[in-house]
Amino acid sequence: MIVEKSSAQTFAVFAVYTLFCVLEGLYRSLFPRAASQADMLEEGKQEGKRMEEPFIYEAKEKTLIIHLPKELDHHNCRNLKYETDLLLAENYITRLVFDFSDTCFMDSSGIGILLNRYKQIRAGGGEACFYGAGQQVLRVLKVAGILGLMKRYETREEALCG
Repeated sequence: MIVEKSSAQTFAVFAVYTLFCVLEGLYRSLFPRAASQADMLEEGKQEGKRMEEPFIYEAKEKTLIIHLPKELDHHNCRNLKYETDLLLAENYITRLVFDFSDTCFMDSSGIGILLNRYKQIRAGGGEACFYGAGQQVLRVLKVAGILGLMKRYETREEALCG
C-alpha cells in the first residue's frame, strides 16, 4: 500500500499526540497530588477563580488569525474548538494563522486542537501556519510533529503574506 507523504506525516503526528495523552495520564497517575493540585488551581478552587482568557479572532479576506492566550490547555481548548467551528462554518476561510506571541504553555489538548483545525482546513484545500512561538512552545510543536505540517513564520507580516 502506498501512503502519501502528507498522510504519513499526519499519521505520525497523531501517533505522537496519542503518546502525549498517554504520558499525561501516566504523570497524573504517578503524581496524583501534583496533578490534583494543578487541577484545583485550574478550576479556581484555591485562591479565587481562574479567569479564562478570551480568544481574539481576526478575519482578513479568506484568512482567519487566531490569537492564542498565555496558556493553551484543556479548559480553553473547548472554547477554541466551538468558536472556530462556528467561524469556519459561517465564512469562507482558506487559511488559518495561529498567533503564539503571548503563549507560554500548551498541553496535549492544545496539540489536539491544532491538529484538528489543521485537518479541517486541509480537507477544504486550505492551509494552516503559525507565528510568534517562543522556545518552550516550539519544543512542544517540534516533538508533536506539527513543525512538519504547518509552516512557521517569525512575524505576523510574514505569516499574512504567506
